[in-house]
Amino acid sequence: MKRAAALCLALFLTLAGAAALAMEADTQDPTPAEMLPLADALTGERVWQADGAMESATLRYRYPQFDAWTDADKAINAYYQAMAQDMQELTEPLDASIDFEVTHDSSRYVSVVLTSTTLGGGGEYVSISADTFARDGLYAGQPVSLSQVLGLEEEGGELSDGQSVAEQLAYELIWRIVERDSQNADGDYLDGLTKEQLTDAFSPETDFYLDGDGNVVFFIQSGEIAGEIAGILRFPFAPAELLSAVKEP
Repeated sequence: MKRAAALCLALFLTLAGAAALAMEADTQDPTPAEMLPLADALTGERVWQADGAMESATLRYRYPQFDAWTDADKAINAYYQAMAQDMQELTEPLDASIDFEVTHDSSRYVSVVLTSTTLGGGGEYVSISADTFARDGLYAGQPVSLSQVLGLEEEGGELSDGQSVAEQLAYELIWRIVERDSQNADGDYLDGLTKEQLTDAFSPETDFYLDGDGNVVFFIQSGEIAGEIAGILRFPFAPAELLSAVKEP
């Protein structure tokens, strides 16, 4: 149950942030600063008191705010302001905490990873979600997909199986790693793991962030393709490495 609640929370965070996109950024802003400095974080909590039907629960959250200069940067702040408001309006009790880490900060992109720790059943379950925002260009102020980061939006569109070119590249490269590492007797991957299970475990278009060096880091929640003891799995790739795979036969 705790794992299901955590995954639902991660999904809710994604949907809540998407709702904030109603505020469009003005792409005619001044040139973004080289970095986007952090301002005071948005913090808050939502408390449910115990009654005859349920135990007490507390949701605490901490979301980023930036020293915004351009309208695009202000739109990023608005995204998390809307998310914080959604947390205050939750009706389903949730014993959890949410915190953030800015993993990439440049004049082109900002990546933010949210870590959700859900309590229950005498333990805790940790999951993450992430958004990468464009700071200039066509998508300024908006979360961008893997295809947009790699410049593959128009590269063949969706394939016959519904996957984008970018998704297919990610699945193929990660599956190679999984196949190789599965040969290790001490490996943590689930017995009999298939490529189909891998593709069901995450969505490369959204389940990624950029690190400080600009690498694309894909993540898969704990327990999906490996034992929960392995934690959240991360697979970093340089953008050039992903793009070079487009040319492979």
